[in-house]
Amino acid sequence: MSFETPPHRAGDILLSFPYIVCLVVGVPANCSALVYFMRKKRDLPTYLYILSSLNDMITNLSVIPVIASLWYGRDPVLFESSAVCSLCGILIKLQASFSVFLVLVLSVTRSAVLVRPFMEISTPRVLSVVVAYGVYLVLQQVVPLLMGEAVFVYTSTEVYCWDEGRTSLFSTFDLWLDIISVALPIFPITISCIVSCICVWRAPCPNRSHGNGQKVQQELTSEMDRCKHKATITIILMTIVYILFNLPLLLNYIFWLVIETSSKWVYPHPFYTTKFMFWYSWNLTDCLFINLNSLMNPLVYFMRIENYKNWVRHSTINMRDKVVSLVLIHQISINDSGAQNHLPISEQ
Repeated sequence: MSFETPPHRAGDILLSFPYIVCLVVGVPANCSALVYFMRKKRDLPTYLYILSSLNDMITNLSVIPVIASLWYGRDPVLFESSAVCSLCGILIKLQASFSVFLVLVLSVTRSAVLVRPFMEISTPRVLSVVVAYGVYLVLQQVVPLLMGEAVFVYTSTEVYCWDEGRTSLFSTFDLWLDIISVALPIFPITISCIVSCICVWRAPCPNRSHGNGQKVQQELTSEMDRCKHKATITIILMTIVYILFNLPLLLNYIFWLVIETSSKWVYPHPFYTTKFMFWYSWNLTDCLFINLNSLMNPLVYFMRIENYKNWVRHSTINMRDKVVSLVLIHQISINDSGAQNHLPISEQ
């Protein structure tokens, strides 16, 4: 059957290019977003943006072994090292679950404020929950590895390292935890996104007033409402991007659950018998789409947050001027050195 034949070499090379874009563009983009949000006044959304930018930067950085394997016929290459395999396997699972949780917190807290405008959300309490969840995710991955209950192995079908339990019971339990932490949150996230869209549609952004008779306090209030409206749209866009890139993963998990709970089918039948589904579906949904999601987040920031856009432009211009100055200084020093060498000995 078609899934038994190896994947196309050209297809693997083509698949590597989106990963290269995530590495070359995503890492510096998320790094710039991280630096920008670190300089801002710290409120709950800013803290979550900081964590999201750091998580996305690590995500895009972890694609280097994947690119190497795709270019060398899906051989392990860098994954040959058990340390690299385990580290990358832990990172991909951690960042996927943690990224989903950050989107969930952003979306739910924003929709809650829109539904109940006078509700106060405690930033320390929310951050405590986020940190506690992050610690739980680390323990979930590291403890079984240290106890010898799980080991990370490279699979050519996914072009990545995934943990395999020593027993079938542990493997099933671990996979269910992955489904709960990565796939299922798409439902509350989608609901909160719909609620936010309805609230924004019912209460459009207030117009900027220029009347001389307006009081200063009213103008300040109107400006704050406009900022909150723009922030809400930004979070909605981030949520929609997350849904688009993670919905295929949910569908993949549904297909897998149907096979696992069926008494008449054995993997890869019946959904993964084509070459595309067998060799590419898991890599696309479990790895590439997650990296593309991490790549898109700083682009959303750039399009929606005016101060971030101006900061990036200003930083880029300053960096360009510094590079030009260094090149000119180096060129002048070379010219002066050359001129000194051509002077007569009596004049030196």
